[in-house]
Amino acid sequence: MFEQLALVDTDGRRPVPPPPVRPREPFAYYLGSRPNWLNGEHLDADVPMFVSATTLARYVTGPADTMGAWDGFAIRTASRWAGDSGAFTALTTDNPNHPWHLDPDSYGGMWARLIGDMGREPDFVAPQDMPCEPVVLARTGLTVRQHIELTVENYLYLVENFPFVPWIPVLQGWSAADYLYCEQLYLAAGVDLAACVRVGIGSICRRGHVAEIVEVIGQFASRGYRLHGFGVKITALPIIGHLLASADSYAWSDTARKEHTMLDGCHHTSRKGAVTDCRNCPRWAQEWRRRVLATIPTRPTTPRPPTAPAQRRPPVRRRRPAVEGQLALAA
Repeated sequence: MFEQLALVDTDGRRPVPPPPVRPREPFAYYLGSRPNWLNGEHLDADVPMFVSATTLARYVTGPADTMGAWDGFAIRTASRWAGDSGAFTALTTDNPNHPWHLDPDSYGGMWARLIGDMGREPDFVAPQDMPCEPVVLARTGLTVRQHIELTVENYLYLVENFPFVPWIPVLQGWSAADYLYCEQLYLAAGVDLAACVRVGIGSICRRGHVAEIVEVIGQFASRGYRLHGFGVKITALPIIGHLLASADSYAWSDTARKEHTMLDGCHHTSRKGAVTDCRNCPRWAQEWRRRVLATIPTRPTTPRPPTAPAQRRPPVRRRRPAVEGQLALAA
C-alpha cells in the first residue's frame, strides 16, 4: 500500500519542519447541529455548526435513487459550518446507505454538490477516515495500521480529484506510536500539515482515559498544527482544549435526553403529543455549549517562535492511491 513511499530518512524519521510563527486563533467549538439549523434562524450568528453527512444528505428535494443524485437541496445557509463524514456511525451500524460507504468519487461529488447548493463553503470537510477504536476494528477485520493507511490514501485521493472542497487530513491511531506513524505517512506524501486549515485528531472521543494521548496531541500542537478534536468528551476539554484549535460535540442532545432537561420557558412534545425534553432544542444546545466553553483554559494568543532552523525535506514522489470504493465489512 505505502511500500513505494520512502517513510524515513537516515536518522530513522522524516524531519518535521519547525512551527510557523503566527498568532493563535481563538478556540472554535462547533456545535453538533440539525441540518435545518443552517438556515440561520435557530442559533446565534457566532455559533459555528458541525453537520454530519449522515443527516445532511437527507435534506434533498425531489426523488433520489442513490446517494449523491437528487433534483435539489432544501437548505441555504449564511452560517459558519463544517462537515463530518460520520465514519464511526457508518462502521458500527448496519446501514449500507450511509454516505461514508460511497466510493471516493461519489463521496467527493456529494460534498461538492452540497456545498454548491448551500451557498457557503464550509470551514472544512472530513474525508472518509477510518476510526481505530477496537469496536470498529472488530467490524472491519483490519489492523490499526491498515485503517491509518486507508485514511491517508483517501485524503490524498479526494484532495487530488476534488481540490475545491476544503478537505482536512485526519491523524488516526490508537496508541501514541500509531498517531506518529500516521503523521509520517502524510509527511512522506508531501502534505504540509502545518499549512492545513485544520488537522483532525480521530479516535479520541470514546476513550476512557485521555492521558494516554495528551502527550502526542501536545507534540502535534507544538509543531504548529491547528488541531480539530472530533467529538472530544467534555471531561477531556479542560485537559486538552488549550492544545486544540477547534473541537465539536453532539453531546448536548444526549445530555438532555438522559437528564430530562427542560429549560424554563421551553415546552417540547413528541409527535404523539407526549411531553419530552430539550434533546432537539437549539436554545438548550447553545446553553450547553456556553457551559462547556467556560471549563476550557484560556489559550495563549502570542505566537511561538521557531526553536530550530528549518530542515530541508527530500522531494517525495506522490503517487495516486488506489482506493477501492466501498469497504467490505467482515461478517
